[in-house]
Amino acid sequence: MPSIIRRRILASGKPRWDTRFPVKAPDGSIDYLRKSFAKKADAEAYVADLRVLKRDHRLAGRDRRTLAQYLTAYIEDAAQHRLRPITVRNYRRLLARHVLPTLGAYRLADLEPLAIQRCYSELTNEGLAPASVRLVHAILHRALAQAVRWRLVTVNPADGVELPKARARREIRTLDPTQARAFLETVREDALGPLWEILIQRGLRPGEALGLTWPDLDLDRGTVTVNRTLVRLGRDSWDLTDPKRPGSRRTVPLPASTVARLRTHGLEQRLRLGPAWRGDGFVFCEADGAPLQIGRVRQRLWTLLRQTGRRLYPGDTAEAERQRSELAKLSLYSLRHSAISLMGAAGLPVKLIAEWAGHADPGLTLRVYSHTHPSQHVEGSEALERLLLNGS
Repeated sequence: MPSIIRRRILASGKPRWDTRFPVKAPDGSIDYLRKSFAKKADAEAYVADLRVLKRDHRLAGRDRRTLAQYLTAYIEDAAQHRLRPITVRNYRRLLARHVLPTLGAYRLADLEPLAIQRCYSELTNEGLAPASVRLVHAILHRALAQAVRWRLVTVNPADGVELPKARARREIRTLDPTQARAFLETVREDALGPLWEILIQRGLRPGEALGLTWPDLDLDRGTVTVNRTLVRLGRDSWDLTDPKRPGSRRTVPLPASTVARLRTHGLEQRLRLGPAWRGDGFVFCEADGAPLQIGRVRQRLWTLLRQTGRRLYPGDTAEAERQRSELAKLSLYSLRHSAISLMGAAGLPVKLIAEWAGHADPGLTLRVYSHTHPSQHVEGSEALERLLLNGS
């Protein structure tokens, strides 16, 4: 076997110790890992470490494919078999947009932490939010960790890369009790009234509510069961998938008024669809029975919020305009956050709120989904003052 450590003399007269360690490449050929050291002891320690890795079958030869080729194989051979379709689509989109333009041409075996660090630095300088950079890193790190397990590389080059500091979580806008009551009044006659009522009163995730089918409703008992969630794969393609977590499967009671409106909604839908109506079809659907387009649902929500704003804050003053504008910025997920906050304001036990929300951990319900409003601060201050001064 050729010498693994070889001494050579530089032009300056100083010695260098070069290592040449044989290892089998993924294609079956023999490759050599080469590295140079100023001290013989360092070269010997490096070779000793390589021998341990080789003995434990954790040493990989140089893979000749590019990072772009590897990531394609990773998604097709691994990721798409264990991740949700929407997650796989997001992996492809984020890698194509933020990683491949800078790193895609690198050979997998030549990819080093510094190259990844420079990529993240460029993304940050271009204005990509720290949270988005961290998400890109999580995807790339996970893909490269699989390369280590497949013995295509020895170490994960994404290890040890410095990430931008995460910004403080932005407070999600929610409806206070007065706004929620006005919103319910506004949607009472809307064609999607029962959908808005379910979202604002029971806090279903938008995908869960839009994925409801008639068998999920037991109108005699007044309950809705969440079994699936609707995932949009494209404008005209969708899928019904299992909920994100086992705790997301749940049965939730519905208000009697919502049950009555769902009965009416069902009759109207049956008349509207005619022969196309199906007993196992979507509760909220397009004219052809397909699930609602999420974009149209958002647009309808914003229209209803503007109507609610005009109801609550009439007039042409700057303050009224500001309040109407703030209200119209709410998202579909804001309704879920609003519902959970309203449940807390109504005094429901945290464990019950978590069960209705589909949270396995009640602590998550408190940390992320519970919001306070200015009026609650005033009420809390007055209650504490009554307790301390009046004893009641």
